Amino acid sequence: MPFFPKEQVSKIESWYERLNINDEGTLKQFVKQYKASEHHSMYQLLLWIEYAKHMQDDELLAESKADLASYIREVAILSQLKK
Repeated sequence: MPFFPKEQVSKIESWYERLNINDEGTLKQFVKQYKASEHHSMYQLLLWIEYAKHMQDDELLAESKADLASYIREVAILSQLKK
């Protein structure tokens, strides 16, 4: 992510590991920090990850995780631009 300094990139990427469907507090924290994100959109992305795990669908899981990572990067950039 060339748009951000290295230390900020690691903070953004840490969200990818911290967010999960069962942790509403972390989800709310993310949405509060990144104004461009939407709670419902984040929840849907996390739900797809859980569904893929439940179905034991590795391809869907990889795709769902990639979608989440992409969304996190996008909202981080958009939130930065809105400041």
